[in-house]
Amino acid sequence: VKVWVNGTVVWTNAAARGVTVDQDTTNAFNLRCGWNRILVKVSQGTGPTQVIARICDSAGNNVSGLTYQTTQPVDLAPVGGIDTPAANATVSGTYNLTGWALAYEGVQQIEIYVDGKLKGTATVNQVREDVYNIYPCFANHNSGFTFSWNTAGDTVGNYSLYARVYDKTGLTKDIGNRNVNVTDVTDTTAPAI
Repeated sequence: VKVWVNGTVVWTNAAARGVTVDQDTTNAFNLRCGWNRILVKVSQGTGPTQVIARICDSAGNNVSGLTYQTTQPVDLAPVGGIDTPAANATVSGTYNLTGWALAYEGVQQIEIYVDGKLKGTATVNQVREDVYNIYPCFANHNSGFTFSWNTAGDTVGNYSLYARVYDKTGLTKDIGNRNVNVTDVTDTTAPAI
């Protein structure tokens, strides 16, 4: 018998025997808020394969309010947002874009897109206690990201902006969709005297 919870081995017992309730127990893990992945592997010799699993609190009492399913949850995609620039903001020069992103399996990468074209990859793992206080289930104090957007290569006008978040399993989600206005601050015309 081998048991994983959210990718971490929490129990191993190489025993040849039948199955009875509470034959193997462990309290070596905590469930996180939201979805958790539990995998039980049984090595079978002869006879039928049987598994009994239950989740209890540390005193052995059943935990109320838990639901389960044997298929992948429908939406484990990352969540997040862009804080700055705000929708319809005016930006120019080198602009420091900021935001946050969370994923059940951890954020792998965040890409920034302007008018559907990749501008670059954001710097991740910035401290964001405000996000942690709203989403403590993710147990992540470092959900912030930043990106230095040099608008010098963009013509004056209105652009669509979003961030694409990749989690460590390959799930993606586009966040923070908004329009922004780029203005020209690189006027090199000499003043008239």
